[in-house]
Amino acid sequence: AGANPAAAAVGGALMFGGAATVDSLLNDVELQVERPPVGICDQVAAIFNSLVKDNVDQKVAELTAIVTQDHHPWLAYYLVKCRASKEVNYHPTYIEFFEKLKQPRLLELVTNTTYDCLRVLLKSVDQAVVSTSHRTVLKNLGYWLGQITLARNKPLKGKHMDLKSTLLDAFENGRLTAVLPLVCKVLEGVQKSKAFKMPVPWTTGLMSLLAEIHDVPNLRTNLMFEVEVLCKHLDLKISDLPRSQLLVGRRPPSGSPDLSRAAEQRNESPPATGGALRPEAEAWTRRMGAAQEDDATRAAAAAAAVSAGLGAAVAGYGQYGESMYAAQRGHEDFMVANLPQLVTISPSIPLFQMLPHLAHVVPTAVDRAIKEVKSAVVERSVTISCLTTREMVTKDFAMEPDENVLKKAAQLMVSSVAGSLALVTCREPLRVSLTTHFWQLITGSREIHDTTGLEDIVHRLSTDNLELGCALIEKAVVDRALRDIDSSISGPVEARREQRAKSPSVPFYDTNYIQPNSRWPQALPQILRPKPGPLSAQQLKVYKDFANITMGSVREEQP
Repeated sequence: AGANPAAAAVGGALMFGGAATVDSLLNDVELQVERPPVGICDQVAAIFNSLVKDNVDQKVAELTAIVTQDHHPWLAYYLVKCRASKEVNYHPTYIEFFEKLKQPRLLELVTNTTYDCLRVLLKSVDQAVVSTSHRTVLKNLGYWLGQITLARNKPLKGKHMDLKSTLLDAFENGRLTAVLPLVCKVLEGVQKSKAFKMPVPWTTGLMSLLAEIHDVPNLRTNLMFEVEVLCKHLDLKISDLPRSQLLVGRRPPSGSPDLSRAAEQRNESPPATGGALRPEAEAWTRRMGAAQEDDATRAAAAAAAVSAGLGAAVAGYGQYGESMYAAQRGHEDFMVANLPQLVTISPSIPLFQMLPHLAHVVPTAVDRAIKEVKSAVVERSVTISCLTTREMVTKDFAMEPDENVLKKAAQLMVSSVAGSLALVTCREPLRVSLTTHFWQLITGSREIHDTTGLEDIVHRLSTDNLELGCALIEKAVVDRALRDIDSSISGPVEARREQRAKSPSVPFYDTNYIQPNSRWPQALPQILRPKPGPLSAQQLKVYKDFANITMGSVREEQP
């Protein structure tokens, strides 16, 4: 069992409707303030939509003319919820804008509103552990808080935001995945501060705790990376930092998502299908096996095509292009051993022509993004698809005596449903995660001093490798679903075997669904009502057609 049962329960909703969920949290009744008239709200939105560094003075005059002090609480809430939480690149402009308004009380309101929004979001910190969008908003608001307080030589209010206690609690409850990046973003404000630079005791204490967390065995690589990036921002060497010893005697929970785990072994043999099938069922299951083999062939062909494209892309990188993947495999435990051969690096990206050794960040970023998204996708997709398939199949096959036909139908349906559900739910979170990891890894390189044009490169890499990530997640989901569905229908399968062994001449029926006095299936029209004996070829076709449903990244290109 994982460390956060609440997160596991709500993970699906957050991972796949994350943005909507975060917006609903920020609409919490605790944060609500009186809104000004609609006309003023629209004018304020128009001012912020057109605000840039070059027209700050003009926009200050426009805002001053329409907003009174009575509107300041709403203005602070609007800025934090609708702007600062989403538009990190505009944080310096917003700070300059509010400073030029020369309203100290307004800046204080903005700071307090930021604390309030973070408090509300941290109430659902277990949800943030599995929600990419939730963590992104936490990081954005953390960076914003650091810029309006520490960077302006203003201390954090301990009663609102005790970073040290928050980190320790997160460590013991498996929540560092959400909390540690937030704390690191707040502390980035120290970079511009004159009052909080090392060796100020408050900053030293926090950096010492982060260094100690960094040394935790098996800590997830992305969490270690957050601490390393912060040290680089503050011009510190993590090896020079003292360790706080605050973690002595503390332990993370069993199965903590903050710690990396070895990949599951998936050397599963195909299920046995002993016993004779009637002719139409035998032909049906044989065609299904051929369809599955065809899928595997298409997948291998697609992987080979991707690999060939990568070979062309890397060919121009000299000798390093041939050796980087061997070196990288020894450095990073990829979820797929040959991932470096599957990723796509466009030869038109000039960055990798000038700095070819940076090409190793591509498989690393793809691997981290997939691992970040995969667990929630697998749990949600497998749970829903297995439950749905079990209920549908056991009811439709309530009078089907052949357990092999039941199993084949269940495998066909669950693989189709699970794969389709995984693709629908993972695409957007994976896109966000790819963008984040590509940006962090590239900008974290010592050779990158100017980020001009980097957004386009990151967007291109994310787009080029999105389908690969989706395909790998889909495969993980389908593999798990096929294993779980066999266990889920083991009871009905065993019931058919026992019936055949004890009373082979008596027609089989599942007593969970077929009872003499029950409304179902007697209330169904005659043509739909289950009949004793095997299902007809026409009825079996409903499940056979699952094999023909277009599903997955690989099949999208098939006619």
